[in-house]
Amino acid sequence: MRIVYYQPAPELAKYIRCYWTMESCPGEKLPALFPGTSEELICNLADPFVLVKDNAAYPVTQRAVLSLRRSGCALRSLSAISFIAVRFRAGGFVNFTPLEIYDLEQEIFCPDIFFENDNLLPLLSDSTTIQNKINILDELLIRLLRRYERVGEDIRYAVNELFYRYNTSDVCRTADYIGLGIRTFERRFKKATGFAPRNFIGYGRFHHTLKGLILGRERDYRDAALENGYYDQAHFIRVFRTFMGSTPGAYLNEINFSNNYYAVDSGS
Repeated sequence: MRIVYYQPAPELAKYIRCYWTMESCPGEKLPALFPGTSEELICNLADPFVLVKDNAAYPVTQRAVLSLRRSGCALRSLSAISFIAVRFRAGGFVNFTPLEIYDLEQEIFCPDIFFENDNLLPLLSDSTTIQNKINILDELLIRLLRRYERVGEDIRYAVNELFYRYNTSDVCRTADYIGLGIRTFERRFKKATGFAPRNFIGYGRFHHTLKGLILGRERDYRDAALENGYYDQAHFIRVFRTFMGSTPGAYLNEINFSNNYYAVDSGS
């Protein structure tokens, strides 16, 4: 399996973290996609594959939008997999569609309900180089961004503050800093991200803790849990089981260290 990251056009970077590609051989073990604070747009370039979430199967023949909040999902395929995906930043996806994604009570969507009818898949499939595929995505997403951008600088500041400074940030202090009353701030923050600010901090805490453990290939999670603000070992185990459906002791092993979408090659 090979996963590679690529950078979007500078105009998109404030709302899109990266593009990324996955290619696998038939029968190869595939990584889980973790729950988080942002969305993924997956564009399939090969045979259909299946996303498995909460014991339900979602076939992906062309495209899918993932908004994984309560739990992650697994990839399943007997054939080789090849796709290119857009990883949005928290609060990013809503700037590319007129619809309110967080009013919809599901976590895997057909993109056609969000985006204008386009010929994106044929264009991507016909492109012979990865740079051409990136250029196609850049062009489409810039066009949508210029039409639908709606998250202000104040909320983008708050998103970064609460996500990256989860151990020291404070919701009321952040709201005051950007000049909003707490209720207005909570309403606008949730409209942009789908999260209440305090819940968002919890997701950021888990994301950074899990990423550090996996990239560091750390089986002993206790110190990392305490350093990232969990009260004790039992607290972290409880949160880990909620998000991952497993205990950290069972999950943190060589198979998952080597087979996850944090373990990536560097893209151009």
